[in-house]
Amino acid sequence: MQDMSPHRMKPTVAVRHRLTRWYLLAAAVVIGLVFTAIVLLFGFRERTEFVALMGTWSAPHALEIENRFGDSLLTPKLRAPDLHPTTLEPEVWALESYASRHDLPRVALLDPSGRILFSTASQAIDSLGLDDATLRDTMNGTMTSSLITRPPGSGREADGERTLVRTLHALANGGLLLVERDITETFRHRQQVKYGLATGVSLLLLVMFSIVYFPVRRGEQALVAADEDLRRSAAELEQRVVARTLELRQSEVRFKNFAEAASDWFWEMDADLRVCFCSENAHRILGFPAGSLIGKSRDDLGFQVTPPTDAERHAEEFNNHRPFRDATYMTKTPDGRTVHMRVSGQPLFDGSGAFLGYRGSSVDITAAREAEAEVSRARLLLADALESITDGFILWDDQDRLVLANQYVHENLGSRAGLLSKGDTCETILRQLVDSGVIDTGRAPPDLWLAETMRSHRTPEGPRELTLSSGRLILARENKTRLGGTVSIYQDITELRRAQQKLELSERSVQEASDGIFWILENGDLMQANRAALKLLDQTAVSLTGLKAWDINPELSPEQWSRFWQSIHRRQTWFGQVRMRSRLGTEIDVEMACNMVSHEGQRYVLAMVRDIRMRLMQEAALYRAKEEAEAANRAKTQFLATMSHELRTPLNAIIGFSDILIHGLMGPVENPRHREYLEDIRGSGNHLLEVINDILDMAKVESGTMAVRNASVDLARILGDVLRLTQAHADEAEVDLVFESDELLPRLLADPNRLKQILLNVVTNGIKFTPAGGSVTLGVARLNDGLILTIDDTGIGMAPEDIPTALTPFGQIDSDLARRYEGTGLGLPLVAHLMELHDGRLRLDSTPGCGTKVGLWFPLERVVDQEMEKVTETGT
Repeated sequence: MQDMSPHRMKPTVAVRHRLTRWYLLAAAVVIGLVFTAIVLLFGFRERTEFVALMGTWSAPHALEIENRFGDSLLTPKLRAPDLHPTTLEPEVWALESYASRHDLPRVALLDPSGRILFSTASQAIDSLGLDDATLRDTMNGTMTSSLITRPPGSGREADGERTLVRTLHALANGGLLLVERDITETFRHRQQVKYGLATGVSLLLLVMFSIVYFPVRRGEQALVAADEDLRRSAAELEQRVVARTLELRQSEVRFKNFAEAASDWFWEMDADLRVCFCSENAHRILGFPAGSLIGKSRDDLGFQVTPPTDAERHAEEFNNHRPFRDATYMTKTPDGRTVHMRVSGQPLFDGSGAFLGYRGSSVDITAAREAEAEVSRARLLLADALESITDGFILWDDQDRLVLANQYVHENLGSRAGLLSKGDTCETILRQLVDSGVIDTGRAPPDLWLAETMRSHRTPEGPRELTLSSGRLILARENKTRLGGTVSIYQDITELRRAQQKLELSERSVQEASDGIFWILENGDLMQANRAALKLLDQTAVSLTGLKAWDINPELSPEQWSRFWQSIHRRQTWFGQVRMRSRLGTEIDVEMACNMVSHEGQRYVLAMVRDIRMRLMQEAALYRAKEEAEAANRAKTQFLATMSHELRTPLNAIIGFSDILIHGLMGPVENPRHREYLEDIRGSGNHLLEVINDILDMAKVESGTMAVRNASVDLARILGDVLRLTQAHADEAEVDLVFESDELLPRLLADPNRLKQILLNVVTNGIKFTPAGGSVTLGVARLNDGLILTIDDTGIGMAPEDIPTALTPFGQIDSDLARRYEGTGLGLPLVAHLMELHDGRLRLDSTPGCGTKVGLWFPLERVVDQEMEKVTETGT
């Protein structure tokens, strides 16, 4: 650029003298210069018209940009100037692409005050220097255009000064759209034509005016005026260049400060996907030294795609040179920190479509990821806490919809049946639970119950109870949250209610108990007493207050109570008979049981008393009756012992003389009727003798005077004798008498006479109660714990409930079949007592109509194995 300083442009005195001396030549030169200045003035006017023409040409671009990017980019940026850059990156990239295709170096958005909100130019954003009139005219709908120049190296081209047409267009949303068009070549061509024309015109004018006389003074004045105009223009241009340079530097500093202060950083990769540019704060955030990122690939820097499942898809985007947004990476810094980032990138291509690399931005989201992890951990802790509690938990939102419920609710309120679904309203869920039978509304109609429950749910006033069809009782407590939601807590109080009922029942039982109960402290204070205790002492709960233990026990002193407390404390229990005194002074004999109990850290003596005055009277009467009965029993025994001798003598005479007469020792009995009478006499005498013997034996058993003489008894011989003695009776009754045993029989340690009496009683009973054609079977079996003799008949049998009666002395079974057979009812009771004297047992099993099985068990210590013989069944 030429030096156009004022001291170089101001005419000198030497020039004026030179013009004077060379009049004609100076006049011609001056005239040429004057006409050249005139041409330049017309050129300025033509320039204004050219700028207006270029502005009209730029208007369609401004309108198309407003239509295409108004809603997606211009309006959001105008409304939110501080909007995060990455939010509008796709729209900004699209606008840059449009500007590049239509040779628009810059498209910028301004607010009504002329402040630049953003610009598509890659160089630093400068101030436009618009005056208020231009802004006001543009905002009123007038599209304004102006011509500007840029010094070399200030744009994308660095080959010289550039000439631009700048057009301002008012947007419908209240902002201004600035569109610049590069007209350097067009303007340069017009200037060359203009200057050539000016030169030709100047030469022509110089020739024409060379013959014309112009005063030197007029030429000088015109030249001075032109020089002054040119000087002022140069000064103004120099001031504008200085101002624009200052604004450019301020804009660069401002952008740098913004980039360093933000959590975002900008980067660019070459065609080999290696970093070729990144903003300075990238080194600070990633912890790498300045400049160390240049030339590194993602793998060199340890960048890992998160989650790993997205790595393949993201690699495909890179390999296919496609744009990507919000890809997440993780890397480790040199100092060991983990950094998470969100990355967006746009591929770059040249005019021929060749891939140049990527340009994009990254955001540090480490704090957000850590916050998300903390929130996730808090949610897990909350979920674990909700699942750990034993109560049900439900959270409803402000629309009364289900948000979450813990496992207790799912298991107890029907989630397994699909009755609880997230997002359902409380009323819908309750209706489903009622309709499906999970909740039992009792006697209340379902609709009425549901309406009342929802009213309580919307305006919680207190806990309410729910009854499940399973019988479980649930206590529901609800509270409103600050955000309008509802928290419901469900507690299973079934066991608590049962415990309460048991406690109430226990308290009622204590109060209603027939025995008196006292709670006594260590110092002897009577803390409490139930109704029976108060009634026993003729006291009330009020009058009992202040009384001591020794006040109600005349035999107790404070010192004795202290010793008694220590004794109870050691042994924990005491039982005995004491005498108490009522409020009226009446002495009462009671039976007392004391226990040491603790409740809430306090020790008590729990004394239970029972009025035994009536029992003592009854015991005294019973003792007297016992004495009288024992005296009568002794008299009976003495009577039977005396009568046995008196009765046996005549009976033996009767039996003996009847035998003599029957056998014809006194002469033959020819009359059959007389013989029958004699046999009846003998049979009756024998029966009466047996009865007397049984009665005497029973009397000995009851008096404890019967003794057994233990000896080694030949069991085989005893059984043979029994079979022989009862065979005639069995034949007469037409009953088969059978003995079954293949074993060698041992010897028994027993009284032989009593053993034979036992077997005869049982076998005779079996024959007596077995109808004709039946059988009575004797058997012997060795057991691990002894030996058992069995007598099994096929007689009339008896019911199981009649067996105790049959074992009672003189017991008679009340049945038509039993009445047909004579008997005293002493046989089986006597057998049972005799077996007890032999340390054995009588076992009796019977079925009506099927027969009876009698077992005679002898313990192992009464079995003698030295000699073993077989039974000789004589007469069978």
